[in-house]
Amino acid sequence: MSEQLPLLRHPQPCQEGVRAVVVEAVAAVQEAYGAGRLDIVTEADLQGHLFAALAARLEGTPIPLHAWLPLKGEPGPVDLVIGSNSVAIELKLEARYPEMPSTKKNRVDWKLAREDFKKLGRLLSRGGVQHGYFVMLNESGAHLTQPEVRELWVSAGGSRAEARWLFVEIIVELPTITGS
Repeated sequence: MSEQLPLLRHPQPCQEGVRAVVVEAVAAVQEAYGAGRLDIVTEADLQGHLFAALAARLEGTPIPLHAWLPLKGEPGPVDLVIGSNSVAIELKLEARYPEMPSTKKNRVDWKLAREDFKKLGRLLSRGGVQHGYFVMLNESGAHLTQPEVRELWVSAGGSRAEARWLFVEIIVELPTITGS
């Protein structure tokens, strides 16, 4: 039996705490990219820009920030981790490379994005993290019709309005325990 995908939704507005830091940092990267102030050519570029935006917002706090950190029980590292495993963020980039023929296969295999959703869901279910997010920049137009995210893409805006962002919070419904 295959593992079920967790619920995906746009992050809910929040006023304080590490969740607010994540939402603000992602919004800052999205805005700077849309305005043409950031070039994002590789997933490492996306990771670096988001890391810098998060670090700026966490400056002066004791909250640690890590890139490419292995978390217990998961194969492979998580792209970004904030706090003592408080927040896990997975990233993907589907770049448009003008020099590539249009028949060239997509850079991101959507199965890998689904695996990231599942990884974050497992981490949340086990209590390995308190919040999970997935961020993807899609410059090529691929994956826009994937059923689990079809309604969640947003335009990059500005001079890059044809590009799309996917910024979702991973939600796991934990079983309800009733008392006797």
